[in-house]
Amino acid sequence: MSRLIKMFVFVGSMWAGAVWANPSLHPQVEKWIETNQAPFGVVLELISREANFVEKRTPYIQHQVSALKQAFADLDVVIISHGRELNALSNSFVNQPYQQAFEQLHQQGVTVHVCEVVAGWGNKTRDDFPAFIDVAPSGTAQLNDYKKLGYSVIRVP
Repeated sequence: MSRLIKMFVFVGSMWAGAVWANPSLHPQVEKWIETNQAPFGVVLELISREANFVEKRTPYIQHQVSALKQAFADLDVVIISHGRELNALSNSFVNQPYQQAFEQLHQQGVTVHVCEVVAGWGNKTRDDFPAFIDVAPSGTAQLNDYKKLGYSVIRVP
């Protein structure tokens, strides 16, 4: 029985790795593109306790942004990180490929916010983040502000 469980865990981890290596579009992003109905704006919400969440999900995030911007060039896309994963966006990881990818997204017009409250839990201050990242007083409040403006929210899985 133990061997069977190990086999399922192994196969499951291989499948999960393949999913992130070859990201698919979020169903809502697919729907907007298929129907040619642009949302007012899109927030990609990152909230996780996983230390390597940002590193693992960067290809997925890039794929969503690329597809949205290709379909709707003027669409405002925002990223809000308000979980422990935001530490990966600090200056401590400035030379990591995933952080360089986030900087490229910013250069494409994507606003990247991190939550100051959660950053503080990890002993990080505004000065601990690159200039391209906006440190919002509260990630949840920032998210709610975008919702009030009519932005659609997609939680990055």
